[in-house]
Amino acid sequence: MPDGATTGEQTLYFEYVDKGVSHAGSVNDFVLKPISASEAFRKYDWLRGAPVLNKSGNLRGMVINKNARVVYTISSKAADKIAVVSAVIEMAKEWDRAKTVYASNADNSEKFSRITLLFSASILRSVTSIVPTAVEIGALSLKGYGDLFSLVTGSSGGTQFGKAATDFARNVRTIHSRQWDGENWYNFIETVID
Repeated sequence: MPDGATTGEQTLYFEYVDKGVSHAGSVNDFVLKPISASEAFRKYDWLRGAPVLNKSGNLRGMVINKNARVVYTISSKAADKIAVVSAVIEMAKEWDRAKTVYASNADNSEKFSRITLLFSASILRSVTSIVPTAVEIGALSLKGYGDLFSLVTGSSGGTQFGKAATDFARNVRTIHSRQWDGENWYNFIETVID
């Protein structure tokens, strides 16, 4: 029985089949063909047993040469340190807000709750910061292609598209900042509890 299937369930297996074997065709030349479970097992079960690591047991089969191993090792160690530094930086950004909460007239349990949420949210913000960063890189790429399109065609459509992509990335960054704001979390929890 396939992984995840329970008794009584039927699993359908499909295989991509090239209709035009004699020539390299378009996407339309490929169809899905239903195949039996036993045929699927015979043809594709080797994928489950494919080795994840190479002979040396490193880089999960991706070692191109010995220099790649050195780069991987150094970058892995650096990435761990960068993650810690990123979390510390995000926590430092909340320091002034934490001092303001600490100096407030609120009772100690409220101060503790607010400060804890501020720092917890800052750590999560550092972990998830890859999302807005990736969107900004994608938007920058799209803006470049849009500008190139406008330059080649003389149309302003590409420039407008690039501006829309940049605005979208800015909105994602703003939403990300608001989403991982500990003060917003505290206010929401207080609203729900009261």
